[in-house]
Amino acid sequence: MPIERNKPDLVIVCQVFYPELISTGQTLTELVEELSASGLNITVIASQPTLLAGSKKAPKEINYKGIRIVRIWSTRLPKTVFIGKLLNLCTFFISANLEILFKYSKSQLLLLTNPPYLPLTGWLFNLIRNQTFGVILFDIMPEQA
Repeated sequence: MPIERNKPDLVIVCQVFYPELISTGQTLTELVEELSASGLNITVIASQPTLLAGSKKAPKEINYKGIRIVRIWSTRLPKTVFIGKLLNLCTFFISANLEILFKYSKSQLLLLTNPPYLPLTGWLFNLIRNQTFGVILFDIMPEQA
C-alpha cells in the first residue's frame, strides 16, 4: 500500500535545511533522508536560505528525496548584524508556530534548537492540544540560550 504524502507522520522544524548543507543543515538533511528512505512520511518546515551571502530564494514547497520541504516566511536580514539575526530568528519562530497551529494538529513534531527557543513550540502545542514532540539539541551557544 503506498504511503499517503498529504498527511505527514512527522513534522520537523528547523530554520536550516537542504539546500543549506552547512553544519546543522547537512546533519539534519542526512538524518531525514534516512528516515524518509525507511518509509516515514516527513514534512520539514524551514526558512528561506540565508547562511550564504546572496543565497537565492528556494521554492515555497519542494519534494526532495521523498521529503516535503515547506519554506515559511521570515525575514532574510544579514546574520552578521545582531538585530538582523534576532529578527530572522523571531519571524521564523512566529511563522513556524502559525504553520503548525493551522496545518499540522495531528502530526508528531521534531524540533531543533535553531532557533534556540524552538523547543517552546513543542511545550506549547503539547499543553494546548496534547501534541507529541521531541527535541534534538544541536550546537547551542550559551550566548544564544
